[in-house]
Amino acid sequence: MGKTLTTQVLIIGGGVTGTGLARDLALRGLDCLLVDKKDINAGASGANHGLLHSGARYVASDAAAARECAREGALIKRLAPQCVEDTGGFFVGIKGDDETYIADFANRCRQCGIVATAVDPKTALEMEPCLSTDVIAVYAVADASIDPFKLSLDNLAQAQSLGTRYLAHHQMVGVEKKGAASIA
Repeated sequence: MGKTLTTQVLIIGGGVTGTGLARDLALRGLDCLLVDKKDINAGASGANHGLLHSGARYVASDAAAARECAREGALIKRLAPQCVEDTGGFFVGIKGDDETYIADFANRCRQCGIVATAVDPKTALEMEPCLSTDVIAVYAVADASIDPFKLSLDNLAQAQSLGTRYLAHHQMVGVEKKGAASIA
């Protein structure tokens, strides 16, 4: 039989979401227990590409998602700058691409709160020599790279400093609710 533990909040999964939630709730004074069947970022958070994109990729297909990416990216850059490398990124149009999309790109970005700065194609080729020589338009955007391991470890460290308990390599076998709180 396993050990019985008591907590206000049980968080299952020690990825970016679980550790971020533990940090946020601990900052609010809640007693939290974070449990993971493996280890920090052993699941999806450790298998992601690490791209913290500007949202520009969604400006034509999903403006709401583009705006959300821009807001969330700015938030992460402000709250966890030690986990972010501002790499920048290019959106490139080449001969044969939909010229309407290219012509509307900067305006669509602006409508979503995303800065897209035109770059002279010759300058872009000097910066990125592997670009196609058929380049007709280039826009720089504020893409970045995020280290999900560092983010999760930083979140967990602060949560633990505020009293959160963390159990790695533990399997949940049951939850018993006591009191008026609900389990979501």
